[in-house]
Amino acid sequence: MAAASKTLDIALSTIFLVILLLLGVLMVSRARRPHAQHTRTERRRLLCLVPTTLEELEVKGVADAILYRDLDGYFDHVYTVHFPARKDKVVWLSERHTVLEFSQHHFSSLHAFPMMNLIASEASFLFSLLTLVKTEGISAIRAQDPYVQGANAFFLSKVTGIPFLISVHSNYDLTRRSMGALAYRFLRSHRIEKAIEKFVFQRADFVIAISDDNRDFAIRNGASPSKAATVTPPALPIHYDETRPPRNLKSELSLQERKIAVYVGRLSPEKYPDDIVRCARLVADKRDDVRFLLVGDGPMRDDLRRLTDSMGLSEHVQILGFQLQERVRDLMYTADVIVSPLAGRALIEAALSGTPIVAYDVEWHRELIRNHETGLLVPYRDYAAMATAILWTFDHPSEGKTLGRNARMAALQQFHPKELLERETACFERLLSGGRTEESNPTGTRA
Repeated sequence: MAAASKTLDIALSTIFLVILLLLGVLMVSRARRPHAQHTRTERRRLLCLVPTTLEELEVKGVADAILYRDLDGYFDHVYTVHFPARKDKVVWLSERHTVLEFSQHHFSSLHAFPMMNLIASEASFLFSLLTLVKTEGISAIRAQDPYVQGANAFFLSKVTGIPFLISVHSNYDLTRRSMGALAYRFLRSHRIEKAIEKFVFQRADFVIAISDDNRDFAIRNGASPSKAATVTPPALPIHYDETRPPRNLKSELSLQERKIAVYVGRLSPEKYPDDIVRCARLVADKRDDVRFLLVGDGPMRDDLRRLTDSMGLSEHVQILGFQLQERVRDLMYTADVIVSPLAGRALIEAALSGTPIVAYDVEWHRELIRNHETGLLVPYRDYAAMATAILWTFDHPSEGKTLGRNARMAALQQFHPKELLERETACFERLLSGGRTEESNPTGTRA
């Protein structure tokens, strides 16, 4: 029965993909025209397709990142679209930023056919976006993944002639290998997901990846090397702000006589926070004065509490939950070591704190962390080696401080907000000019 159900799910997902492709062909046949080219003096408006909701971004504490999508005024207006959301709504974040959320429509006539209901909702969503593109004079489309949102961007681009760009925020191959997880669970099949991924990458007008590792992932899966660039999002402004020095919180936390190891990130399987707990057990066996602080929230919070209790670590591991960014900066500064199994922007923020970092040698980490120069890298998923490295930083405080200083200098050099802004703006200049505008090192790794 289970096998038959899985086969049916895969068949319905395949039908879903085919219908979407046919819908795209129909759109193209009705309104096909070449990509528009924009000059510097024309109005620029960006449409961002994001597979999350404003509420979820607020819970993660990163909703303010939406305000950076206009690239310091390069775009006159940015329309960020979230689908599916709980309900339809429009939020005006600022004079240049509008968030539109679309719920997944439920067609009563299709109530007994959830996959067909989903297809109908997707079609309704696409036609709503076509109206938005036309009425608001959109200049470029940016999709935050190469899957459903990427396919949506492709269809809109082919219909309207507006160029589209794919943002790559993860090495999805790594996630699939380590977690067995799909980017979109309703697709039901790795094969279908990979087919969409390759289709979108091959047809993207440009790809911006947040790391060289992620850029290489996109190229391996169909993106053109000549149309792909690395632009890492900078840390949030508070982490660069030297006018507001961070505070040491050991007294406030009543941990004056303790060594503190801090993890900052989502409590989600793809971030491996459970490795931190297992690592803590090995550290606690060697030293009783170490406290691990987990900063963040997510679906694994209760599981991590149970794991902590089962391993007898209730006095050694504390889950602090979501914290405001200013306090995150203070906690990183307070720590004796920052532990990073897998991080994105949080790794840059950790480096800016000047605190020594122990990280898995995975994905993009070695682009910032150079072993025994700007931090310590240990083998991927080897939490025993991570525990050994943490203990080394406690036993070698002078060397640890040097690693922290070096990491901060490297982060300021590699991820200065002004330089990253200029690089990303240059990518959009090239996109909107039809690829005619060149930048220094436009498609290679970071300068």
